[in-house]
Amino acid sequence: MGYVSGIFLLIIVFIFYYLLTYESDIQKNIREEALEGDKLLEGKRQARRSISGDSISYDEDKHLKGLKNKFEIPKGIINNVEDLKDPKVSKKRLNGFIEWLKEKDSNLLKTLKSKKSLDIPEIALTSSVVSFLKDECVVKSPDLDYDFDAYRVSEWEYYFDESRSIQEWVKLLNYEKMHEDAVSEFVDPYLGIENIGEHYYTEDEGLEIPLKYELEAFDVGGFENSNILLYCVINVFFWDKKITINGDEFKFKENEKEHLVTLLMASYKPSLLKRILTELDC
Repeated sequence: MGYVSGIFLLIIVFIFYYLLTYESDIQKNIREEALEGDKLLEGKRQARRSISGDSISYDEDKHLKGLKNKFEIPKGIINNVEDLKDPKVSKKRLNGFIEWLKEKDSNLLKTLKSKKSLDIPEIALTSSVVSFLKDECVVKSPDLDYDFDAYRVSEWEYYFDESRSIQEWVKLLNYEKMHEDAVSEFVDPYLGIENIGEHYYTEDEGLEIPLKYELEAFDVGGFENSNILLYCVINVFFWDKKITINGDEFKFKENEKEHLVTLLMASYKPSLLKRILTELDC
């Protein structure tokens, strides 16, 4: 009996070992592609070293000396969904909203005063997301003296037309710049179907290479250094469509976004609605 138990235990251990070390064909292909990309990058570096006797950087090229424009990720990018919060409505912002409301549309002010409420159903609006993707590459050009390591930042745009809750629209209108984890809550950041811009930067210092040169880039970053999502910019084209408020339709201008956000928040925040009505002497 002990001999049989020992054999059984060995079989179980073998099965666990097999499962832990098994590599699927897909996993193997991904790993091999990443290795090939890394080998290609190193091969190009070695080739340049064999010609120059040393590694070549952008500042050895007489055409690129004095580069100044540096790539920087904008400030205020939201990284996590938990950080998407409703904006605070200060006294100054509220006063500006009240002044705007009195000048905006007599019907909007009238319906707010008469009904003392804001009924705004789900809104269908057109939006766009522009994803900024980074790829490691080698840049060459007939206008330049050398080939050198760089990276490319591509802008990929995607349009979508969807119906969302008022709370979601407030977040999208209030926070335009988001990272992958936050923007994924609303749309796939990798859906970009139109390349609307490309810029090239030196690998080490992130200095922009002028597009006046006829640049040709070879992707050599391997699996881990390609298609790196830096951030996304979401634009909501709220001025294109009418928004139903208390059964009536209203349009808003592009420069009225802050007031629209305040109005939308008041539809689900009783305390904010009460502050507005108090200012209107309702």
